[in-house]
Amino acid sequence: MGENRLKTNPAGAAGESYVLAELLRRGYIASTLYNCAKDYDLLAYHPDKDKYLKIQVKTSQSKSKIWKLGDKPPYYDNETFYIFVTMVGEEMPEYYIVDSKKVYEVAEKRHDTPTRSGAARTAGRKFKFEKDEEKQYKDWNILLGL
Repeated sequence: MGENRLKTNPAGAAGESYVLAELLRRGYIASTLYNCAKDYDLLAYHPDKDKYLKIQVKTSQSKSKIWKLGDKPPYYDNETFYIFVTMVGEEMPEYYIVDSKKVYEVAEKRHDTPTRSGAARTAGRKFKFEKDEEKQYKDWNILLGL
């Protein structure tokens, strides 16, 4: 493990804290759920748009932009968004905002696709953008449907 990498739990907590701070900075009323809900980490409300959101935060300390999602298919509905956070060394985090249905579709497609050797995938699900696709998910207005 590199000297600037956090262990998994502190890295996840740091990612959630960064997202929470960014939501508050952008005018949302937001709170962490401290592991009280199984399908999301934060609740947010935008008073100007009268919109409630459930947010699942996934944090990676790798430049590869691959995030682990767990063993079960990702939860999705119209109010749930995933915010993928990349924290590499001392650099400021990068955020990618993706609606939960897209996360579900990408994760399931990847999980259902055999490995290069032709074997079935048995490990947990992961999310990865297609080449250069991540640029379109850096806009925080995605949360408001703008």
